[in-house]
Amino acid sequence: MKIFYYFQDLETNMFDWQRVHFIDELRRHNVEFVTFNPLYYRTQEEANEQALGILRENKFDLFFTNVCYHKMLFVDTLKEIKRMGIPTLALRCDNLIIPYNDQVLSPYFDLVWLTSAETQHLYDKWGVNSFFAPYAANPYTFQ
Repeated sequence: MKIFYYFQDLETNMFDWQRVHFIDELRRHNVEFVTFNPLYYRTQEEANEQALGILRENKFDLFFTNVCYHKMLFVDTLKEIKRMGIPTLALRCDNLIIPYNDQVLSPYFDLVWLTSAETQHLYDKWGVNSFFAPYAANPYTFQ
């Protein structure tokens, strides 16, 4: 499996948890992660265009992101990814403010993974296909 991870990475400890919690474990099971950092581009328009270019030129089994703001990852970008036939998954971590930033974008994902059960009622109200599951489960790290 090959995953395109649209990940706004500031390369600090605050963002390393994703590598520890799920990227490491999935890589141990032969899942390839291609990380795309939209912060490397001058504009969000350029980042979205470059991401689509990579997705068009390569075969990916999943588009995965933690970006929840529609001015960073565009609705039109998600629509184009769906036209390519690539399933989309969003990760929404335990932050009670995220749903209010995510209301525009979340309905365009095939699935939204929530780590806060307290926010699921909002996603349900918006008609979003979501599920709740915690994310601290890498057995190689947490023994």
